[in-house]
Amino acid sequence: TISHPAPSIALAGTPATFDGVISGTGDGLFSRFLFYRFEREFEWSTQFGESSTGLEQSLQSAAEEFQVGYHQLKAREEPLRVHVPEALQRAHDRTFHSLTEKWRNDEAVSRSLQASLTRAGLQAVKIAVVLQGIRLAESGIPPAPSEPAELGAEDMKAGLRLALTYLLHAIRVVSGKDQPPGELTERKRKYLETLPEETFSTAEAKGLAPQFGAGKRNAQR
Repeated sequence: TISHPAPSIALAGTPATFDGVISGTGDGLFSRFLFYRFEREFEWSTQFGESSTGLEQSLQSAAEEFQVGYHQLKAREEPLRVHVPEALQRAHDRTFHSLTEKWRNDEAVSRSLQASLTRAGLQAVKIAVVLQGIRLAESGIPPAPSEPAELGAEDMKAGLRLALTYLLHAIRVVSGKDQPPGELTERKRKYLETLPEETFSTAEAKGLAPQFGAGKRNAQR
């Protein structure tokens, strides 16, 4: 029995390698990862001269500080409990409730992505709590053993922004790939059902397309 399983993995690669690791949004792994994608500027970088280690040094320093804080909190006799004020709970609920309603009515969002939205809500809280823990460790004045720490608005805001940013980038990674072959949206199904059962021309199919918000190019395809 593993009391506190916490496996983690960090991967980097190009979007083309994604399919070899995760088959698509229907794969349970997809909603369990945080994705970040960036477009690199196409410019020349000299291959000579001394390489800068500024970024590496900064990351190493931050990692060491994080580790110190982690061990401080882990050494507590009682677990650190974090209280989320009702106002922040309502802000969190409003954010993800509105997104849930939007995604439910948006045919462009596949059902397999819904799990990722649900998990993003939990990720936002987890990130906010981690940030709160870092603040407490940096302050050097951890709360009393029985006193819960109160989550701040800035940490909740950062958690929401980061979780939704990762979700947005996840959608960008799988853009155009998340709909399994043969799966039809309601709009496409209604369009196909409207086409004549007998032989019809491409021009006739294109003529019906605007009624369903489809372009003539899509209708031809």
